[in-house]
Amino acid sequence: MACLNEASSPDNITLWPLPPKSPELNPVENIWQFMRDKWLSNCVFKSYDDILDHLLLRLEQAH
Repeated sequence: MACLNEASSPDNITLWPLPPKSPELNPVENIWQFMRDKWLSNCVFKSYDDILDHLLLRLEQAH
């Protein structure tokens, strides 16, 4: 994984690092917070794959 200092971009694009947990700057943080609060809280998973399966099931149900 490249660090921001090592990343390259076209001259007309400026890369800005975002602080963690900054939903006002990174709206996808709101989605993650919703999923953590509503779908992942009070759950114990055996593996990462179980977490993904659970999230995919909940997303399909929400659709």
